[in-house]
Amino acid sequence: MVLPELVFRLAGGSADRRITSLWSRLLLSCLGIRLAREGRPIRAGMLAANHASWIDPLVIGAAAPAFFVAKEEVRGWPGIGWVCRLGRVEFVERRPAAVRGQVARIARRLNRSQLLCVFPEGTSTDGLRLLPFRSSLFASVFRRDCRKESAVVQPVAIRYRPEAGLPADFYGWWGDTTFVEHLMDVVARSRRGTVTISFLDPVCASSHADRKSLARRVEEVVAARFEDQGSGAQPAPCPNLLSSHK
Repeated sequence: MVLPELVFRLAGGSADRRITSLWSRLLLSCLGIRLAREGRPIRAGMLAANHASWIDPLVIGAAAPAFFVAKEEVRGWPGIGWVCRLGRVEFVERRPAAVRGQVARIARRLNRSQLLCVFPEGTSTDGLRLLPFRSSLFASVFRRDCRKESAVVQPVAIRYRPEAGLPADFYGWWGDTTFVEHLMDVVARSRRGTVTISFLDPVCASSHADRKSLARRVEEVVAARFEDQGSGAQPAPCPNLLSSHK
């Protein structure tokens, strides 16, 4: 793993994002998923996307030169943790005492004109609905040391469509299914699936009173486009969704 890491480090910021994009597209193709993109990502600032699966970072990575914010547990996952560290993921903890420092680090990266992607639901889902957007990470764009041009959030809606014959929630990773189980299922059965990623109109933090107001607005925008992407059919009840810890 040393050689790939050296290549990434020597490539530099813009070059390693291009490598990530090509790699993400290749992996989506290997998983039997066709990518459709609507709109364009902002150059720098924060992306806020709904979260259905471990596949989401591949979708976003294929469509935008973004870095990611992920929970601290991911750092220790075999294989995935190494890839995340290589990709300069910003790891965050759920402890309230850690939030202030994490928000400051995110603000510093935004000030360096980076594009950072967060998943405000805080967990993956069945891919058929949204959970309420948490506001904690949005605090970074309200810090006094966050430049106005960096304090921009772009809502992003992601919707999967498996091929006919597979369950509507096939690509969603939730409940008690382990990563390995879901990965093997997708590898074995995914054929001619599609995913649509929509980059929506950016929202300026300065137009909102606080992080909670901003989070509600971003959630509303994502939810509206997410519903438009879907068939309009009501999904079946998902009793274990809120207890997911992925």
